[in-house]
Amino acid sequence: SGSVLSASDHLDIHAIDGPHSEEFTEVWASLAPDKFKLHNLKTHLKDYALKDDSIVSIVNAYDYISGAITAASTTGLVRLPDISALTPQIGIRDLLLPPPSYPRFLTAKACYNNIASSLAILFKTDEFAEKAPKTKLSLLAIRNQDGIDQLYHLLKFRIPTLGATDFRPYEAIMELEIKDNMLLITYITTAKDIDLQLSFSAHPIEDNTLYSRFLNQLMRSNCHSFISHFFADFNKFLKKHGSKKRYREDSIETVSQYLLDSGAPSTLVTLDTLNGSQD
Repeated sequence: SGSVLSASDHLDIHAIDGPHSEEFTEVWASLAPDKFKLHNLKTHLKDYALKDDSIVSIVNAYDYISGAITAASTTGLVRLPDISALTPQIGIRDLLLPPPSYPRFLTAKACYNNIASSLAILFKTDEFAEKAPKTKLSLLAIRNQDGIDQLYHLLKFRIPTLGATDFRPYEAIMELEIKDNMLLITYITTAKDIDLQLSFSAHPIEDNTLYSRFLNQLMRSNCHSFISHFFADFNKFLKKHGSKKRYREDSIETVSQYLLDSGAPSTLVTLDTLNGSQD
């Protein structure tokens, strides 16, 4: 039960039509039962819970589950496909499982079933979606599906590129707002979370919209002197190129790291409040 497919196996898989990924079916179909520790997977998944109903929470859950699956594999090869490889028509099952005519289908199917059963147990726990009421309701409608299909359904339920319709990108951007006594790290985390959500948006938005909001809010706070040079560089770019061209010199990530490294105030206060206190 080696982990390398024979030449004939490679020829067989190339002759099979379907959306499955050769990369994943080779890994799964060559996985012997003694190379996957199901108990380890169940241990990793036991206490996992969503933080809320957001896109970020679902994406983080998917990444965590994929990491848990990899950790339970003694080869460290088994993982879920990237979300970017999925479509509204092609799910996780489609990319993982080869068709029954594939030489090692039964081995792949057995491994798939074990993992799917573990996920189904996770999704049935009260704790998993306790803080995510919309997700909890969604799971009730698919409780008879296997765990991997349930996971795909959860992605489709929240991620716009997979069919979700309730994400409004401009509203999400406008929710990025500095309030008095907000922690700097909270503001940064919120901005990064919105940036991640936008990467899954089915509706394109104008480049630089979130970055502009991110800087403008900081310029209205007690961090304004720390990021004024970023603000000036960005505005020079806009005057030269307009808002249609993407600004690549800096990003939310680089500005955030600069703030954290430069001794910027850890608690944010708006300039309106600061100016008012001086009257």
